[in-house]
Amino acid sequence: MVPYLTVRDALASLAFYEQAFGFEHGETLSLPDGRPIQVVMHHAGAVAVKFSPEGICSGSMRAPATSGAENPIVLYVPCRKVDDLTARARAAGAAIASEPNDMFWGERIARIVDPDGYVWCFAAKAGKFDARKIPQVLEAIEPPKSEAQQNQAADAQPQQAQKPGLDFEF
Repeated sequence: MVPYLTVRDALASLAFYEQAFGFEHGETLSLPDGRPIQVVMHHAGAVAVKFSPEGICSGSMRAPATSGAENPIVLYVPCRKVDDLTARARAAGAAIASEPNDMFWGERIARIVDPDGYVWCFAAKAGKFDARKIPQVLEAIEPPKSEAQQNQAADAQPQQAQKPGLDFEF
């Protein structure tokens, strides 16, 4: 699967992805006047992303940065050196949504937002799954319940044991 993005300016996106992420320029389809209508970028020897400027695929397609809509998709890219890539992306003008951090599932990740509003997650293997860190994650995604909520939940289901809210399979 290859994501196909709508960008505001194909030439600017091409330059950004080369500078920030180290993607390599692949094929480009252009109009007779030279404006690109489709760009292919490669990463690690494979197609990483395709994109076209706003209005090419459909008159209403807009980049998240133009539409103002939050992008619900995160583009996950394995890489070897998350910290180096993050520094490179920052120098190219990317917004760093989350600095490189070791995660309980054994990856070091950073989330980076490109100029068009797409969120990229770059990840490198950093260890093994560590179940001892799961409660910290659960607290971050499930705010602690008040005492009244805890009592109400206990009264509603006195026979059922609470199970963690995350189920990971590797």
